[in-house]
Amino acid sequence: AGATFTCNGNLNITSGTFASGAFTITVSGATSISGGTLSTSNAAGIFNLQSLSLTGGSVAGSATGAVNVATTLSVPSGAPTIGRCNLTVTGATSITGSLTFNNVTGTKVLGDVTVNGGGTWSSTVVLPFKINGNLSNSGTFTSNTGVYTLAGASKTISGTLSINSITVTGSYSNNATLTVTTDRKSTRLNSSH
Repeated sequence: AGATFTCNGNLNITSGTFASGAFTITVSGATSISGGTLSTSNAAGIFNLQSLSLTGGSVAGSATGAVNVATTLSVPSGAPTIGRCNLTVTGATSITGSLTFNNVTGTKVLGDVTVNGGGTWSSTVVLPFKINGNLSNSGTFTSNTGVYTLAGASKTISGTLSINSITVTGSYSNNATLTVTTDRKSTRLNSSH
């Protein structure tokens, strides 16, 4: 992209690279990526997306710009990746396909996170995550050794999860089979298991 602009419809990326440059790109409709790359090519670049559906391709860049998702991040199928970027998802993240985080650069802040049956969450690098909502796993959850900060208020953890390190700064009820392998820092994690 060569300038700041707003797309009042949907954005579909099937191949190639759609780069932010140093500009703000706003998409008021749905954004879907089935191939190619949504690229934060400049640290000043910002993608403001209403929703994001990933079935392939990647969200990554040569610089750590921002990708802001106002409502939902969904991975209904396929095996997309998220790399270098500052990712903020205000709404819910739902994974039925396979989502891989593969770069240590950039913050990752999410609302509710649900890994559905048959879905896979995988961090192949040591990357911290901040989750402001509920955390639920019915699929495969590979956390790596990054710290997961749970920052929501009156939220729940459910399913079967093994996470290396958790810090709870919000308040969570643990309805999960939760294994913390290295470190748990919390005064606000209530466990029913």
